[in-house]
Amino acid sequence: GGGDRQGNEGSMKRWVFVCITSADTGRTGRVEEAVRELAGDYRMTKFVLIPSRSAIPNWPDSNLPSIFLYRHGKMQSELVRLSPETSVDQLEETLRESGVI
Repeated sequence: GGGDRQGNEGSMKRWVFVCITSADTGRTGRVEEAVRELAGDYRMTKFVLIPSRSAIPNWPDSNLPSIFLYRHGKMQSELVRLSPETSVDQLEETLRESGVI
């Protein structure tokens, strides 16, 4: 899908963080805001927000928000079914544990 292409190509030089979003902002809105905030803080990582309809055909909304982390041309980590209440601090800690930031 389009998400894979964006993740793979950009990840040869740096981490690419792909967040799959939903039109249901109650489900993914808070995580999207956290992603935007982290994108401003961590310029060495590429942050991409992609609507689920564009990224993965038939991806169930119950899996959202989903995050895929790419490095060296392939997916390194997959965070599916994050809580809609995930905060910036929680997301930042997850990325630190994954070695992304």
